[in-house]
Amino acid sequence: MIKKTTSIITMFLCIIFLSTNAFGQAEQKIEKDIKNNKRLVEKLDFSKNEFSIDTRFGLSNITGNNISLTLNFANKTKYRIKRFENRWLLGAYYERLFSTTDADDKPETQTRYIFGLYRLDYYVSNKHSLFIGGGGYTDKVKSVDVAGRGFTGIRFIMIRTPKTGLDMSFGYNFTHENKTAPNPTKNFHMALQQVSFTQKISDILVFSQSIEALEDVRDAHEMRINANTELRIGVSKHFGFVLGVLIKFDNEPSAGDKKLDTYTTLALSVLY
Repeated sequence: MIKKTTSIITMFLCIIFLSTNAFGQAEQKIEKDIKNNKRLVEKLDFSKNEFSIDTRFGLSNITGNNISLTLNFANKTKYRIKRFENRWLLGAYYERLFSTTDADDKPETQTRYIFGLYRLDYYVSNKHSLFIGGGGYTDKVKSVDVAGRGFTGIRFIMIRTPKTGLDMSFGYNFTHENKTAPNPTKNFHMALQQVSFTQKISDILVFSQSIEALEDVRDAHEMRINANTELRIGVSKHFGFVLGVLIKFDNEPSAGDKKLDTYTTLALSVLY
C-alpha cells in the first residue's frame, strides 16, 4: 500500500511539473507573438475539410470508490466539414476489481463499461462556435447503471497556433441518471463551463489539459468537476504513448460513495 501511495504521489508531482512547464512555455510564446504582432488565433480555411482520429488501448489504475486495474479502449474522432465540426468520443472498459465500497460487488468481480459522446460545433466566426451534443454512459464506480446527457452552448477560442491552443465554453447541460438501487433516479439541469488547453512542448511531447465544471441551477450543492491531464510522447508520426490522470469529483455522490475518484492511465495511441 505504501509503495502504491508513493507511486501515485510521484505521478501527481510529475503532472504538476509538466503542467507548470507547459504553461510557462505557452506564456513565453504568447508574449513573443504579441511583441511580433502575430495572430493568437490563426484563421481556419473554411473552404477545406479536416479529419483526424486518435485510437487508444491502455491500462488504467482506478482509486477512490474502488481499487482496480482496467483494460480500456478509447476513440476520438474529429471531422470538420467547412464550418461544421463533428466530434465523437467512444470508449469501453474491462475491469478487474480488487476492492470496492459497493456491498453488492465482491473482489475479483469483472465489470464492463461503455460510453459515447457526440458534439457538433458550428463556427460563427474564426474565434467563436455554437455547439450542441449528447451521449450516454455507465459508471459503476459512481453507482450509475445507465445515464444520458444533452448539452448546448458557445465556445470562445482564445489561442490557436501550431503549438498552443486555449478555448473556453459556456452552456447548459441536462443529465438523466438511472442509479443502482436503492439510489433514486435523478435529473440534473446544470450550468456548463469548460476550459481546454494544449501545448506542444517539443516535436515528440504534447501536453493537454481540460477541465469541465457542472453545477445544478436548482441546487448549488449538486456540483461536479472532471479534470483530465495528458502527456503524449510520440514514437513516430502515427504512434505514441499517452500518460494521463483523470480526476472526477462529485459533491453529492450516491449514498455510501466517495466524492473523489482518480484514473491513472498509460495507453498506446494511434493517430491519423
